[in-house]
Amino acid sequence: MEDFLYVLIAAVVFLGIMLLITAFVSFPGPTMNVSVASFSVGEVGYLTDYPSKTIDLKTFTVGETQEESLKAIPQIEVYRNIFTANTEKFVIAVPEWYEVTMRGIRLNFNIYEQSSGQFSKLLIKWNGLEVFRYSGAAVDQSILIEKDKVKSSNTLEIDCEYNAWWFWATSTYTLRNFNVNLEYGPERLIPFNLLASELQGFNKGEINFDGSGCDLLVKVNGIDVYQGTPDGDTKIEFTYQEVPLTPGGNIVAFISTSGICNLRNAEFKIFLVGNQVVATRKFDLTTGNYNLLNQGFTGKVNYKIDSIMRTGSLTIKLNGGSLSVPSPKTGWNSATFTISDVQDGEIEVSFSGTGAFDIAEARIELER
Repeated sequence: MEDFLYVLIAAVVFLGIMLLITAFVSFPGPTMNVSVASFSVGEVGYLTDYPSKTIDLKTFTVGETQEESLKAIPQIEVYRNIFTANTEKFVIAVPEWYEVTMRGIRLNFNIYEQSSGQFSKLLIKWNGLEVFRYSGAAVDQSILIEKDKVKSSNTLEIDCEYNAWWFWATSTYTLRNFNVNLEYGPERLIPFNLLASELQGFNKGEINFDGSGCDLLVKVNGIDVYQGTPDGDTKIEFTYQEVPLTPGGNIVAFISTSGICNLRNAEFKIFLVGNQVVATRKFDLTTGNYNLLNQGFTGKVNYKIDSIMRTGSLTIKLNGGSLSVPSPKTGWNSATFTISDVQDGEIEVSFSGTGAFDIAEARIELER
């Protein structure tokens, strides 16, 4: 009997303690939402595009040796005598994207028939090494410089050799249509540049050609954008989301996986976005709802994105002030605001962005 009394007394004491704790501790209640306004928004951001650059690729083949001009000089004249001389020196840069498939450098030029070079020889040096020595009749010349003698930056020197036996005479060589061509392949490479501002507004790239003859693979910055057997007019499109483009140099590669491809009337277009669409809506924030923001409520702009046509940032402003907006995704999203972002009365909310979004609905709510 005494044991029962002890247990009963302990239970009463424990119950009393719990009642005291309950009196001083308040438990959170359910979340409260106050609806302020709702409205449709529609499509916002950069919704249209236009071709800002068009590169005419003309007609070329894929699957054989390619040629890229590094320097073209209409005419060069060099001469030398005991008193004076005129020589030429050029720096020839080889872009890095050609280094893997480069076969060599070819110098093509014509020695003008009225050159008076009988007193000394014409000298051409590549990176200090003599690659050509000549004295004779006018003739077209083609000199191949092997790949192992080519660097990313090269020095081309054109001179007349001094001949002490004919010290009183002047030797002159006139070279016409002097071309420094890089030979590479068998794939065809097309470099293109993008400014940082163009990259920000880049929407898509478009390659068009009339093609036939082989199985063709097209890559942009190493990413496949086309694989197939062209037969007639062909269009290839790629977006910034599909291909990692960079400010500065980018590269398109046409690669034959069988035979030789003939691509006619080829062109490459770069489309930038333009004509930004901004959706503006207005709603009333009553004095009572405004005061709730001082009583622990948080303002929210909840918005439902049906589709993202172009990735990018989304900007939401209340009365011109930008809210912190997380990376938008399809479905419901939310941006918060506080009492410092609004005032009681009419509020203007705007939606814009560097991307393109279809926003089905937006709801202004207060939540605690």
